[in-house]
Amino acid sequence: MNTTVYGLKNCESCKKTMKYLADKGIEATLLDVREHAPTSSQLKRWCSKFGREAFVNKRSTTWRGLTEQQKNIESNAQAIELLQNAPTLMKRPVVLRGTNAVLGFKPGDIDKLLK
Repeated sequence: MNTTVYGLKNCESCKKTMKYLADKGIEATLLDVREHAPTSSQLKRWCSKFGREAFVNKRSTTWRGLTEQQKNIESNAQAIELLQNAPTLMKRPVVLRGTNAVLGFKPGDIDKLLK
């Protein structure tokens, strides 16, 4: 089964996730969201699954550069539109295996995903 990690090449959490998977003998593909932006349907699915508050990374440099109006996210649709325009705003990594996904570097959650 394919394992795909959406994130950034230079993100520490993404690097830890890739190492964790490799140490478990799992081959995974890292897709940098700057080069391989998630589709709107993926963003919609992840935003619903994880919740927009968890999925939009409000600690990122990109977030700090937004206007107050852009930061005022009142719906999943607004979050998805923002993430389509600035995919680096998504919390990382998103680890996909089959139809299941986990958000962030959480070894326990990743272990459940691999089963």
